[in-house]
Amino acid sequence: MLTNKKYVFQEMKNITMTYNGKYGNYKISHKNVLWKKSENSDWYTAIDEKNKRYYIYVQGSRDKKDWFDNLRVLPIFWPFVKKFEFMGFKFHFGHYQHAKRIYERELNYIFYYSQKGYKICFRGHSLGGSVANILAIMCLNNVDGFDVITMGSNKSISRKTNKEIKKYKDCFLQIRFKNDLVTYVVPFMKAPGNILQLGKRSFWQLIKNLINIKRWRENRDCDHNPKDYVEQFIKENR
Repeated sequence: MLTNKKYVFQEMKNITMTYNGKYGNYKISHKNVLWKKSENSDWYTAIDEKNKRYYIYVQGSRDKKDWFDNLRVLPIFWPFVKKFEFMGFKFHFGHYQHAKRIYERELNYIFYYSQKGYKICFRGHSLGGSVANILAIMCLNNVDGFDVITMGSNKSISRKTNKEIKKYKDCFLQIRFKNDLVTYVVPFMKAPGNILQLGKRSFWQLIKNLINIKRWRENRDCDHNPKDYVEQFIKENR
C-alpha cells in the first residue's frame, strides 16, 4: 500500500501540528477525525470511522528523559547500548521502553479495531518514528492490516530482525531529509521497509546542522522539523 504515492500524499496532507516552544517539539496529529483519547502527550490516538482506520501518533523527544533515551542508542555510548528481544525480534533498549508502554496501554484497542476491519496506522516523527516502527513489529500477531509512515526516524531494529520482517516491507515507509543528522546515527542498526528521501544532499549542510546544536535541538532550519518534512513531501509529490 505504501508504494501508492497517492495514498501517502493524502496521509501527509492529513497531518496537523501544534508547536511546543519549551521543548522545540511538535505535537503531530490527524485532521478531521474523532479523537478517542490522549495519553500523557507521549502519543495520541484517533479514529477515522469513514475510512476505517485507527491511528496512533507517537511524539518526538519532549523532555530530558527522552533525550537520555536517545543517547542510549548512540554508538559513542557503545558499552551502554542494549538490545531488547521481544518474541525473537531485537530492538534498542531506550526506544523499546517507549514502545512497550504504548503496547501495554493500546494492545486491547489495536486488537479490537483490527477485528472490526480497521487498518491500524502507526505514525511518528524522530524518536516517535522509531517507536512507531518498533510498536508495529510488536503488534504483527495482533493486526490484520497495518501501515507505518515515519519522518526523520532513528534506526532502531537489528539487521536480523529487518530480514525476518522482510515480507512486510511495503507496510513501512521511512521519509527522510538527505541532510537530517538523526537518520544517520546508529549505523549498525536498521529501519524497516522502504525509504523515501527528500531534498538535496549537501555535505556543508550536514556540517552546519551538526555545529549548530541549539538550532537542531529546537527543530529550527535543521532538516529535522516535522513541519518542513510535510511541506517538502507535498512539494515534491504534487
